[in-house]
Amino acid sequence: VEGSDVDKMYKPLIVAGVSGSKERMLTDTVEDFNLPRTRVVRHLDVGNMGVQLLEGQMTSCLLAARSTKWSTCAVDAILSAGSAKLTDMQGQELRYNPDKLEEEVINGPVLGTLHHIDHDASLKVAGFLNSVLS
Repeated sequence: VEGSDVDKMYKPLIVAGVSGSKERMLTDTVEDFNLPRTRVVRHLDVGNMGVQLLEGQMTSCLLAARSTKWSTCAVDAILSAGSAKLTDMQGQELRYNPDKLEEEVINGPVLGTLHHIDHDASLKVAGFLNSVLS
């Protein structure tokens, strides 16, 4: 219910790391499907995503930009310690090999959610939006 305490608790799903025509396609999709709790932003790296999640500026974030495990490992640890979650698009936790962190690329987007958010439900919306990018 808009304006209620529950409404204030659920901030937008942020879709980040897209630009140009893909940004426009996502923005149009958000508008066409009336997804009021979804915003598309051009630039947001995984570090800033983690900070904004923990600060409560957003409750979930689909980071569509390509990333390496080196970029996500510290954020993942901090989010986990804060009862938040970071997974791939299949809902699987990211696995890290300390000897290959700098070279391992994450195949596809990652989704971060705060502890009180239904991660699986967010995955469905994020998966739909990610399909627009394909």
